[in-house]
Amino acid sequence: MACCKKHKRQRFIKQVKSFCNSLYLNIKSGFKHVTHEDYNDRISICKACPFLNYKDDICQECGCYIKIKARLKVEDCPQNYWKKID
Repeated sequence: MACCKKHKRQRFIKQVKSFCNSLYLNIKSGFKHVTHEDYNDRISICKACPFLNYKDDICQECGCYIKIKARLKVEDCPQNYWKKID
């Protein structure tokens, strides 16, 4: 049980770091959005990903809400399924 708690804590810390980094990059870029086509492509990829929590639409790898993350240009997939757009 202690191992499970340690794993959850490590995942939480990873998610907080990911959130802080994403927030910084998006503030710096002015929260620029991808095109509607790119957004739909990203969402389609996420919907087929084994790391997606379907109930909440949250990536279990980075902890982000995919409907928000997929919309932002400076974001990329932690599993490299899609890249940020310059």
